[in-house]
Amino acid sequence: MNEIKRQLNKKIGSTSKRAEQVMAKVNEQKRQKQPTKKSNRLYYATFTTFLAVVIFTFLVVNPWSSNNFSQTTYTPPVDEEETKENVDLPLQSYFKADGDVAYFLGMGNEYAGFTETTTWLFEDYVEILEDNTGATMQKIYHIKSDAIELVYQEMMEFEKKSFTLAQLNQLDPIQTIIKLPLTDGVTFEAKTISYPVKLITPYKEYDDLVQITEESDGWEWTFYYDNGDGLVARKTLPKDAKDGEEILSLLGSINELPTLNKEKVISFKNLSTNTVEEIPFYRLTFLNQLLLYKYEADNFELTYEPLFKYNEAEIGVFKYNCLEKYCEMAFVKRLGEEVTFGSLAWGELRSFKRSPNFENVIFSINLDEYYEDTLLPRSMLHVLNIDKMEVNMPNSMQDYFTYAWYPIFHYEWIDDTTIQAEVPDVENYESPTLYKWQQSQEKKRKIIEVSLPY
Repeated sequence: MNEIKRQLNKKIGSTSKRAEQVMAKVNEQKRQKQPTKKSNRLYYATFTTFLAVVIFTFLVVNPWSSNNFSQTTYTPPVDEEETKENVDLPLQSYFKADGDVAYFLGMGNEYAGFTETTTWLFEDYVEILEDNTGATMQKIYHIKSDAIELVYQEMMEFEKKSFTLAQLNQLDPIQTIIKLPLTDGVTFEAKTISYPVKLITPYKEYDDLVQITEESDGWEWTFYYDNGDGLVARKTLPKDAKDGEEILSLLGSINELPTLNKEKVISFKNLSTNTVEEIPFYRLTFLNQLLLYKYEADNFELTYEPLFKYNEAEIGVFKYNCLEKYCEMAFVKRLGEEVTFGSLAWGELRSFKRSPNFENVIFSINLDEYYEDTLLPRSMLHVLNIDKMEVNMPNSMQDYFTYAWYPIFHYEWIDDTTIQAEVPDVENYESPTLYKWQQSQEKKRKIIEVSLPY
């Protein structure tokens, strides 16, 4: 381009020189003699020729013509397919915004509730940190034009792992989470899409969720995704599960702690009077909010059994989430609508005994199991301090007694701090050991002593 410009400038320069020569000659002739009509005609003809040359030069080889030079930077044509892969990613909306912290309420086990922190690493990579108070899982997803793929999943030890874009692009997919088209009944990777699906969560009511269901090894996993809020619920349960056996997590709030439903009134049956009573939901602090949203139910079965009087209060137990004869139980101190919560236990309340000074209570909780088609009775002792409403395990030199459910045939208070219990004479609490003991002729027993927690 510079060479062309140089040649054009050279051409313009030579033309100007010829014009100067012509003008000089004309002026010299004017000085030598007076112009006649003929000389005047020659002058005008020469001048006209000069102007024609100049005009021709500018019209034909104009160096400032926009057709030859441009001051703007050259922009290559856009590859529409490449742009679509990098920009047009509709599945991005199935994740929360960068920096969002979501709170999930859980039921079914102690790790069903968790917090979810979303971080957008790049335009098509998003990181999810899932903290269930027991551990934190780091997950990274790759959003493609037609699918969301899980490409990294590891438990965090001290800090999360960092990746460059090049490193992320080298990760192989672990599994596909969502795949287009979002059509009801479509399957991929042993997963089935249901769409649209309605679901009520503590956060809001949804009516167009994408449900992804997968069955494997006798279990069923179900995930619910919203176009905007991302993951809003998940459920895990055995294929032949009964009501109460599933592990359920529902979105409770985003970027703020879930609030209690202070408007809700809970009905329960008092087993001692066989009457139905009501109490504000927020006073029953042991109740998980998910009980109000489970299967879009507006209520659930809750019973209350008074155990004994203590000063002006009443010590009792609320039972719910019952499966056959076993229930989730909350030990409480109740004075009218004032309820002081002590602890939760799962099983069947078999018996209880108060200490000689009436300050502590031993509860025997039963949870039998079957092993080799044989019923193995299992129990566990809980110590409740009535004043503090604290529940702990009694201390024992035999760890197998306090560590897990174990057959307890009899227990008594020896004094205000010591309990004596009759248990199987075995070395550990494992099911094969208890089964062997159960099948023996002698079924030897032994007496052990346990003390109150320090």
